[in-house]
Order: sequence, then structure tokens, then C-alpha cells
Amino acid sequence: MGVAFEILLGTLISTLLGYIVYILKTQSKGRADHNRGTMLLLKVQLIAYHEKWIERGFVTRHGLTNFTEMYDAYRSLGGNGMIEQLFEEIKTQPIKGEKYGK
Repeated sequence: MGVAFEILLGTLISTLLGYIVYILKTQSKGRADHNRGTMLLLKVQLIAYHEKWIERGFVTRHGLTNFTEMYDAYRSLGGNGMIEQLFEEIKTQPIKGEKYGK
């Protein structure tokens, strides 16, 4: 093989590797943006549930389970401790059946 071919092959490999690194960085940024958006949507919903249940004075088992799962997802995405305080308040609420009055 000639020197020109080796230079061409080296250039081609370098270009391909550079492109792969670019693609990986782009995908990583997109994933980070998606995770942040998901975390913010979870935060808004957790705050809304908290306000509703504190005002109502109780939470259902199903509601507490959903809140717990959403809270765990929020934390795993990097959510801060503000929601932790809301979660602690929710856990102190009486738990009633799925229908009001039970």
C-alpha cells in the first residue's frame, strides 16, 4: 500500500471518529434536555397534588402511591429537596379510601 493510501485512510478514520463523537454529544444533550423537562413536569404535578390534598385534609392510598412513584422519578432525575418537604407533609395526611367519606 502506498503512503497516499495510508494518509487517506488515517484521515477517513479521524473524520469518522470525530463524527461519532459529535453524534454522541448531541444525543447526550438531547437526553439531558428531555430529562430536565420531565423533571419540571413532575415538579408541577407534585406541587398541585400537595396543594389539593392539604386543602382537602386527606389523601387516598392510590394517590399516595402515585405521589411516591412520581417523587422517586423526580429525585432520580436530579430534583432538589423542595419537593421532599411537600412529600413529608403528604405522608402526615390521613389516608382514606378511594371514595370520599370512607
